[in-house]
Amino acid sequence: MLANVNRNTKVRREPFDALDFIPWNDHHRDAETAEPLLLDDPEAHSAMIDRMLFPRRNG
Repeated sequence: MLANVNRNTKVRREPFDALDFIPWNDHHRDAETAEPLLLDDPEAHSAMIDRMLFPRRNG
């Protein structure tokens, strides 16, 4: 990877990996320890999922 060519080994000892450049990677790392977000109201829960999947859609 070209990113490792210019990597400052004093600041970052471990080489970069392909997952370091995927924006949602930290989310996947944290998902293993995260608690699920569950709402009591099924309609509100559905609306929350809809907003997360389609944030720019009006609704």
